[in-house]
Amino acid sequence: MAALPEAEREVLWRWIALTNREGEIDRLTRAQLRPVIDATDDFAVANAGSFNTALPEPAKTDLTAGEKTLLLMYVVRRRDLMKPSLELSDEERQNIAQEAVAKNPDSGFTSLEFADLLAAVNATDDWAVDHAASFNSALPQPGRGVLKTPQKVRIFALVLEWRWRVGA
Repeated sequence: MAALPEAEREVLWRWIALTNREGEIDRLTRAQLRPVIDATDDFAVANAGSFNTALPEPAKTDLTAGEKTLLLMYVVRRRDLMKPSLELSDEERQNIAQEAVAKNPDSGFTSLEFADLLAAVNATDDWAVDHAASFNSALPQPGRGVLKTPQKVRIFALVLEWRWRVGA
């Protein structure tokens, strides 16, 4: 997995800054937001291998890199909607698996048995929890100190979504 090209990072930064009009990512200027986005993308690239290793078979071999990014985005986004510090319930994890299948009917998600997809969701959520501190450490100041956990989770979800959209 490679980092997004500079032009894509610029477009992503503008996209997130545009959606930040309501202060979802408050107290950061646009100039301060850009290094946070770059660091988030760098974190995704640097940790792709450990994320892949955390996935159980058959998801590890049957899902494409894009589908794995999408799966992580679904989990992180659900954590954005819930309280990020809480563990997702079994019901929430099942909802993520059902959403992945429903929104991507022609994907590798549908080729997995539901139990295997749910195991992948569980492993993804566990990986996200285990790597939260290292993600936080990867963020530059002032973003690391100013942004609250839900805002950091939202940025991570948006970067993952953008990577999936552009096929990175």
